[in-house]
Amino acid sequence: MGHFSLNVDPDSIEAAGAGLSELGNHLTTRSTQIKSTNGEIPESDWKGGARNSIMKEVEALGNQAARFGPMFTNAGTALKTLATTARTAEDVTLKSLNDRWDGAQSTYNDAVGKADTAYRQAVNHPPPESTPAERKMAREDADAARSSAYSQAYSDRTAAEGKLNGEYQDLVTDLQTAFATAASTLVDNTVIPVPDETVNNFIKSGQWPGDLGGDDVLAKDGLVLARDKHDMAEGEQAARDFNEWMKTGPHSPQEIADYRKRLKIDSPAFRAGFLNNLSLESLRFMQMVAHHGVDAEGAKAYGTLITDIGRMMAAGSNAGLQGDYQVRSTFYEQWRRQAKEGIPEGEGMLFMAELVQAGQGGKATWDSTLLAGIAKDTVGFEQDMRAKYGEHWNWVQIWGNGYPVTEAFSNQLGTAGVPGRADPVAMVFDAVQYDKEAAYQVLTRTGSDGRHVPNMDLLHYLYDGRRNQVGAAYSWGDALGGVISAGTQFTGSGGPGSREYVAADIVGDFVHYFGSQPDKLWPGMEQDVVDILTFHIQAVNAANGKVQWTGNDPHVGDPNGILARDRLTLAVLQDGDLNGLMSSVFGLDYYAEDGKAPLFQQFMVVQTAAYKQDFIDAARDPDAPAGLLEQIVGEHGAANKTTVGWFRNGMEGQAHDADVANQMARDAADWVLSLGTDKIPLDKLPAGAGDIAGAGVDQLKSWALDAAGFKETHYEEDTKTTVDDIWKDTGTQNALVHLNWMDEVGMLGEASPDNWAQAHPDKTDFLEKDASGRWVLKDTVELYKQREENPEAWNQFVDYWQQQGNPKLRSEDFYEAFELGLITG
Repeated sequence: MGHFSLNVDPDSIEAAGAGLSELGNHLTTRSTQIKSTNGEIPESDWKGGARNSIMKEVEALGNQAARFGPMFTNAGTALKTLATTARTAEDVTLKSLNDRWDGAQSTYNDAVGKADTAYRQAVNHPPPESTPAERKMAREDADAARSSAYSQAYSDRTAAEGKLNGEYQDLVTDLQTAFATAASTLVDNTVIPVPDETVNNFIKSGQWPGDLGGDDVLAKDGLVLARDKHDMAEGEQAARDFNEWMKTGPHSPQEIADYRKRLKIDSPAFRAGFLNNLSLESLRFMQMVAHHGVDAEGAKAYGTLITDIGRMMAAGSNAGLQGDYQVRSTFYEQWRRQAKEGIPEGEGMLFMAELVQAGQGGKATWDSTLLAGIAKDTVGFEQDMRAKYGEHWNWVQIWGNGYPVTEAFSNQLGTAGVPGRADPVAMVFDAVQYDKEAAYQVLTRTGSDGRHVPNMDLLHYLYDGRRNQVGAAYSWGDALGGVISAGTQFTGSGGPGSREYVAADIVGDFVHYFGSQPDKLWPGMEQDVVDILTFHIQAVNAANGKVQWTGNDPHVGDPNGILARDRLTLAVLQDGDLNGLMSSVFGLDYYAEDGKAPLFQQFMVVQTAAYKQDFIDAARDPDAPAGLLEQIVGEHGAANKTTVGWFRNGMEGQAHDADVANQMARDAADWVLSLGTDKIPLDKLPAGAGDIAGAGVDQLKSWALDAAGFKETHYEEDTKTTVDDIWKDTGTQNALVHLNWMDEVGMLGEASPDNWAQAHPDKTDFLEKDASGRWVLKDTVELYKQREENPEAWNQFVDYWQQQGNPKLRSEDFYEAFELGLITG
């Protein structure tokens, strides 16, 4: 099988057509025989009322056969024609496409091979008389020549593939048209009696009739086709009217509102009819009027129509949303070409970005590959303008003090009246962030070996190379962060070239880039940073652990590993980078409403959940090596301290007061430790199967912020809290946390609360029963914190610990492993 394929079966279609034709010919022949039957029985042999009644039925039957025969024949002919079209597409056109695709790959491989050979020749066989400096220069020249050859070969292959992809899409569109034509012929030659009034009512209201009789299903299919045919005709007319209407202008808000009432944005048939007949010149003229020829009210009115058309263009590009009514691929190709043309240079790119942003509508609507291509087009155009006019060339000069026209653009800016903030890269990225497939395509490229790799040159340009081109820093930070987050949401155990490996590589570089230079972090990216590391929390936890990974390449996972960190391919993160990045990010929590610290809260709930899941997985796995549990709880305690330390650094950076930062950090430390017990219900995790990241960031975020409740107290009565004070009880509380974990997985053995309750039924204030009826420990951290308010429960726990827990766990060698000796009365 080649690169391109079609899911068609010409033989079956032809066989069906032959069957219908045979049936039609048979009915036509028999109709004559049936109608002549009356004359074959003389009236002298049979007469009377019965004869008259039956003869009428026979005549009617003959007439029906004469009527239906040609209809079946026509339907059969339509299917046979369709079969011929499909067979030609499959045997001739598709074969040619695949042959040329394979040829493009061979040409590329040959070019790369020749470049490698030339490189080796130049490097390995320098002239004997050459000096070391000359050899070094020759190596550099050879490397540059090889890179240039690689680039040219890649460009040539990409261009060839793009042309072939376009031809393939045209082939698919032509086939869809052929199938639609055949379907229309079949409908026209299938008679199901439905009153015209019923059809008209359905077209107007979209409501199914109550009862269509025995042919209900077929009748409904016919009604849908009738409606779609009507919608497509209306779409075609609406486009023709738009093309003429937009030759004059400007138009009043009421005129625009009246025209918008005609648009059936959610109808695939209407969209196809509209877009296949839309004049791109008229569309562009409308956008020019919207930005240069009207006041704020007029611009806003035009913006609603631009949004409507953008939504149709977005859905129309998506084959899954369009179904049977595809928009011709050349429409989008012509639109992209047009965007690069015109005066002033760049305005066409702004117009395209405006439609892209408005059309996405906050969800993955555009075709992913088309959207990624437009994003790369826009960045490439910007780089071309910088090369042509200097690095200070800017988009803002194009629209000057114009109004943000669409609601999507206004929302991105945050202030609808702010002029001169146009940035098409930010606008397109605002759309890309809702589509992880498009985001991944934007952030990656194909390496010389044909595998995906991060496009580091592009990434670093986006991170810091376009500061002179950005319209509004916050808007760009939010859009860029959203794309990085979406494009790295892949998890698994794959090696180089896999999506999870590439995603981990991007995350590792991202954390290093901004962690080593936190002052370069764009405002608006803070939530995205937490989202990225929420999804890649196992990589963060591994950085806090004892793993000894070298280099910067991702660590490839083992599908048979015991813990998620073993199974998953992870980014290799450095402590210093994480400290620099997260200290900067958590600073935003200083300004959070009601002291909720949402960034810190989300991060810590998920981090602690991951450690708890590791603990449970290890406890239940018979193959877990000795010492793994103690390693997990040790890393958990260290990670708590590290993350709260980041939070404290962030607070001090904003508060400029060590006392305030320490007070807030103490709140954070106490809250984090309380998470380790029963405040993290792993059975309610959306991920399942122990894979925290597998749930996706949005689900995790929602769960994390609902599952716990960070409350700020600041311990204002204690104005001289020190860092040492913050950690005073950390060891004890972490030990209590891990005791709860051991109890949850049934690892306390003879020291179990169930055994204690049976021996001491009057000392169970520190216990509760789980769903199975087993006595288990209450939240021991809460018991500890409330030991003065509720001394009875705490003292009973201490008695249990001294009489049963400490000695029996010590004898089982858990004492040293879990440092439970820190628990004292």
